[in-house]
Amino acid sequence: GNSQEIDMITQAITLKHGFMVGGNAHKDIVLREPTLGDMMAAEEEAPVYNQIAFRAALACRCIEKVDGFDGVITLNMMRALKPADWRIIAKAVDDMEAAGNA
Repeated sequence: GNSQEIDMITQAITLKHGFMVGGNAHKDIVLREPTLGDMMAAEEEAPVYNQIAFRAALACRCIEKVDGFDGVITLNMMRALKPADWRIIAKAVDDMEAAGNA
């Protein structure tokens, strides 16, 4: 493993509706705290003043694992999320950022 991964905070969360992939809902995901690199990459995908788009691009990069799905979660998949699921993801990222800054 990579030494810089040691102190990465991760959080497992369960979505209400999930990511739809090929007719299946994938609800159990693992997020990791964002790095500066994630923030820079998200900024390239969505300007920071588009708050939700930026947060979604950032969260998208922080999804480590989706139960039952081996592919990569794309921004288009994020766009298809129900707002209730987005709130769960956004809160988890916020919590990890706060913990990482403590």
